[in-house]
Amino acid sequence: MVHQTTAIFEKGTFKPIKPVKGIPEHATVRISVETIVPPSRHEQLASLAAVPVAKRLAAQIEKGGKQPWSVDAF
Repeated sequence: MVHQTTAIFEKGTFKPIKPVKGIPEHATVRISVETIVPPSRHEQLASLAAVPVAKRLAAQIEKGGKQPWSVDAF
């Protein structure tokens, strides 16, 4: 049976981020490790640029009237 989960490696121990179901306590398992590389700042900003923004809000942001992170009523 194959289970796949994400874990954090801390102090020499893999700690699953979510509970692993279907495996009894103290069971012997085989682990294959794939390091997950977080996206670069450039990749994160490119992802945000792809998020659709209402035309009216975009116009106000361009004019400097609104900051993109403000959450008050528009």
